[in-house]
Amino acid sequence: MSSEFQKGEVEPVPSPVPSPVPSVALTGAAKVPTTATTTALYRHPAEWEPHYGCIILWPHNENTFNLPCVKEELYNVCKHISASEMLLLYLPPPDTGVDTPDPALESLLSLPASSHSITVLNVPSNDTWSRDTSPIFLTSQTSPPTPGVPSKLKALDFNFNAYGGPEHGCYWPCDLDVALGSRIASDLLASHESRPDFVFEGGSFCTDGRGTMITTEECLLRGNRNGDMGKGEVESYLLKAMNLRKIIWLPDGLYGDVDTNGHADNFCCFVSPGTVALAWTEDEEDPQWAISNEALRVLEGECDSEGNKLRIVKLLLPKPQYLTEEDTQGLKISPHATERKVGERLAASYVNFYIANGACIVPSFGDEMDEVAREIVEREVGRKAISVYSRNILVGGGNIHCQTMQIPDHTK
Repeated sequence: MSSEFQKGEVEPVPSPVPSPVPSVALTGAAKVPTTATTTALYRHPAEWEPHYGCIILWPHNENTFNLPCVKEELYNVCKHISASEMLLLYLPPPDTGVDTPDPALESLLSLPASSHSITVLNVPSNDTWSRDTSPIFLTSQTSPPTPGVPSKLKALDFNFNAYGGPEHGCYWPCDLDVALGSRIASDLLASHESRPDFVFEGGSFCTDGRGTMITTEECLLRGNRNGDMGKGEVESYLLKAMNLRKIIWLPDGLYGDVDTNGHADNFCCFVSPGTVALAWTEDEEDPQWAISNEALRVLEGECDSEGNKLRIVKLLLPKPQYLTEEDTQGLKISPHATERKVGERLAASYVNFYIANGACIVPSFGDEMDEVAREIVEREVGRKAISVYSRNILVGGGNIHCQTMQIPDHTK
């Protein structure tokens, strides 16, 4: 069993060593000005392709998380990711006062440099959903880069409105999060392409690295993102912006995923070329049953961009999870953040995993399906899968994949 602790337990954080790792600058390709480089020279790599690293924003928003608990969970996520790829860890600036005391962070930064790669930088943010506020990375399809192409790594910096704007989003303001894209692009010395005319989050889609995207109508066609843009307009925009050849539209995301309005990364994702994992239930009384069956019908009738029929792997959900009084302990109530109501259903799904260079990091919930899901992910992705208990990340409105953003390898 690859899970390092029993179902329902949080892996203990070791005693901290009070020796913080200093912030360091990144090095890479020559820095370039913001430019709308020819997108056709780039592609969006699949998540199982080699990574240069992984971006994580260390949690600090007390309206979103029970911070001590969520930091213990994220420590475990970061520990396993940094064992096989560089972790680009963004902390709040020291003068904000939200970074101390922090035993989980101190323990993370005390992991041996010989076995864990962690680069620490400081940046202000409103919240810490790296998947949605980081830029979306494309890589050059030519090697060496074509003359006139300033970098092999392109950072597409779409607009962000906290999942719906000041009236319908999860929190407000989000100005610091909007600024993250350009800052991260600069730190990575990537070619920065700003697209403020279109709201688009990294968790709302997945691709196969070969020109096929999966997304949901529930999210991308919702009026709280891009107004009255129709399906054809949204599709045309994304095909061009990300150099895609096909978009597969699922009607809805996971039942209860109201924070993100049905992000695809919590419901359906590619796990290898031509194969997708789909969140599933056998309970016909569960509202999720109809949603998953409709998605299955769509997927079975589709092909990828190369004309291949899709193979669908059903990833059974844990038993329904509901918010408890205990879950709300430590959360601060704010009129500018989503209200958490005891008894509401949480959007718990095993699809929300992260594929690192050396392992898949899979959510677990203390449920009998935890080990079954881990084994399926390990088999289908083709690398070791490690379960990490993530209940408190879930309470915040997402899970492991939502907390991460891969940086594709662009060094070769």
